[in-house]
Amino acid sequence: RPLSQVDFTATKKGRPYLSELPRMWFSFSSCDHGYLAAWSSSSAVGVDIEYSEQSVSPVEMANYHFAPNESDAVRKAADRERRKLFLRLWTLKEAGLKSIGEGVSYGLDAFQFETTPGVRVSFAPKQYGGPINFNARLMKIAGCCAALVIRNRPQSRR
Repeated sequence: RPLSQVDFTATKKGRPYLSELPRMWFSFSSCDHGYLAAWSSSSAVGVDIEYSEQSVSPVEMANYHFAPNESDAVRKAADRERRKLFLRLWTLKEAGLKSIGEGVSYGLDAFQFETTPGVRVSFAPKQYGGPINFNARLMKIAGCCAALVIRNRPQSRR
């Protein structure tokens, strides 16, 4: 059926879900240059997309929102790479929060990521299984930085 006829609802914390398919996990994000969505019936998913050229102070924002090791990495990055690293970490963190049904108010420091040599969740909330229970991916989308975080959900007992 057409997307305009799909009934999207949101939890009290703002996580969208499909009221007709309550076990289906759904995540959506948008910016001035694109949209990103993911859904799964077996895992919890979170996505985020941000415009790469937005005006932000990467070091200041990282110092305020990120764990010390992440803000140090942003500060130490070469000028050309600083904004890219900041946006990679920001999108990963937002996607991670969405994968547990939370938003930025929960705290961006709830998740920590390493981006070299590959993307890895290095810290995640223990009540959701810790970092071993999460997988993260960065995506190349023209003019944007985008991330997907997948959280394994316990299988329901029948």
